[in-house]
Amino acid sequence: MPHPSHTWQRIHALSSSAKETDLTPLWGYVILVAVSIFFVLCMYMLVFSKLLPETGVELLDWIKHDRYYCYLAPATVPVTVGFIYFNWLSLKFFRHN
Repeated sequence: MPHPSHTWQRIHALSSSAKETDLTPLWGYVILVAVSIFFVLCMYMLVFSKLLPETGVELLDWIKHDRYYCYLAPATVPVTVGFIYFNWLSLKFFRHN
């Protein structure tokens, strides 16, 4: 019978290859950049566009005078994240009870 530590080393060697790279930091940076861009855009839509003068750019002036979509777009993201989380949570409760 093989020694338990040798079995563990064999299983560990099979589960992770030297060629595999960990992409977790890369995805962390991607999420960080995406959230930063979203934050800047939302701040422009909600605050800065109302304080700045007319730009002459049709899209930016539309955002400046808009009172509906400038609040709807930022509010959609947390509601969607909450919906996905509670959907996942209810599925976990259903499967494990």
